[in-house]
Amino acid sequence: PFSTKLTMSEAARLQRSLAKAHEEEEWSRMVDILKELAATEVTVATLEELKIGTVVAKHRKHFRKEVADAAKALVKQWKQLAAAAGVEATKGGGAKGEEPVDPLLGKKKKKTTKARDDDDGGGDDEGPPQPP
Repeated sequence: PFSTKLTMSEAARLQRSLAKAHEEEEWSRMVDILKELAATEVTVATLEELKIGTVVAKHRKHFRKEVADAAKALVKQWKQLAAAAGVEATKGGGAKGEEPVDPLLGKKKKKTTKARDDDDGGGDDEGPPQPP
């Protein structure tokens, strides 16, 4: 039930239009663009290349309910597309030993680690610190 297949250039144009509508506070235009994106067939490769999923996802908590609802619906649609394409969505950091996968982009997320309090950052740890 898609009206057209979304080309890379058309996706980029819509992404720019969405950003411009947001800057100009044209909320109904944002909704129209999100609905236009939802009505087109998009590939995981396009989502990955343009990172348009992250742009749309930022609007899921928009203060205008109609914008937030349209963004949520589109993100859900794209997550289903990614799952159907074999991109595994994970919650809470993924299965043991696996890196989490961003379901919108199909790329592995980078894990972040906090430095330990007793780590001086020198990298020459030879055991626990000795008392003075």
